[in-house]
Amino acid sequence: MTRRDLLSRREIILKIKKCGFWNFSEDIPLLSIGSHPTSNPKRVEEEIRVFNIWKRFNPKIPFSNLRYRNRGVFFVDVDCFSLFDAPCGKHKKISVSIICPPRYPHSFPRLAENPRSFYDSLFRETVTRYTRNAVYLCIPAIERIWWFKNVPYAGIAHFLNIFLIWFSVTSKVKKLRREYFYERRSIVV
Repeated sequence: MTRRDLLSRREIILKIKKCGFWNFSEDIPLLSIGSHPTSNPKRVEEEIRVFNIWKRFNPKIPFSNLRYRNRGVFFVDVDCFSLFDAPCGKHKKISVSIICPPRYPHSFPRLAENPRSFYDSLFRETVTRYTRNAVYLCIPAIERIWWFKNVPYAGIAHFLNIFLIWFSVTSKVKKLRREYFYERRSIVV
């Protein structure tokens, strides 16, 4: 066999595995009921169940105790120290509203948008201050695509996860210390 024959006989087999689209919330299961919370009480139970699953797998998230009020309004407790490294005003924890608009779950819920709630306005002011007046919840396209691909089975836990990603990208809260910036074993000359 000549060298040319050897080169021509080599085969490269590539296997391309299509994984689908980026899934940033594998630990949050999708809901099985695709209706508005006011039209189906089982959707309310499932929203709370999925939120509790997310909290169980991620105990350090700054949200806890999701509960339903009525007319498509949920409340969630926010740990301000965990989220902002500072209190919200004088409060360590506050309860903010999550309003499900009439087109929910085909549109995003609204976080802390009740104008009559002191804690909602306090939370929004704190978010605005820590994000340097970024457009409130200007969600990146990749997260919008994920949400709309999973409509109507994405819920409040998924939305809060999107909020945390948005906040981590836009906020000025950085927990960088010098020893983490450089590896402890590296030598700085």
